[in-house]
Amino acid sequence: MTRKTKGRFEIISPVLGAVTYQHIDLGGGKVINANLTGDPSPCEATITIINTNAISSEGSRITLGNIELIEGIHWEIAGNVNDTATNLADAIGASLNDGITGFSAVAVDADVTITGPNGPQDIVLELVDYTENLSLEPSTGVMSEGSPSITGPDF
Repeated sequence: MTRKTKGRFEIISPVLGAVTYQHIDLGGGKVINANLTGDPSPCEATITIINTNAISSEGSRITLGNIELIEGIHWEIAGNVNDTATNLADAIGASLNDGITGFSAVAVDADVTITGPNGPQDIVLELVDYTENLSLEPSTGVMSEGSPSITGPDF
C-alpha cells in the first residue's frame, strides 16, 4: 500500500491483527464464531421438598430436559421431607442416566441438588405442582447456566 505525500510515494504497512475465535455448536445446526471464557462450572438447580402431603389424583410433575417425572409414580412420598428428597434424588438419577448423560442428583436434608454438564446450557427445568409439596430454584424454566460463557471474538 502506498500513498503520495509532497511529491513522493511513501510505503505504508497496513496494521495487521489477529482474530481469535472458536466454532461453537449451539445445537439444531446453528454454529457461531465466538470465544468461551471463564473456568468450567456446571449448570445447577435445586428442588426443595416442603411438605409430604398425600398426592392428588394427578401428582406434581417435574420436566428436566426430555425427562418427565411424576410424583407418586417415579418417586414416593415418604413420612418426612428428608426421605422424600432421597426418593426424588434417586428417581432423578435413575431417569437421567437413562435419558441424559452428564447429570447427577444428590439429596441433602430436604434439598435435591441437580448438577448438569459444564457450559452455557439451556436445559429445560419446569415444575407443575398440584400438591404444594415442592419448590424449584431457579424457577425460570431452565437450569442456571454454567460456565464458560460465550463472548465475542478477540481482535
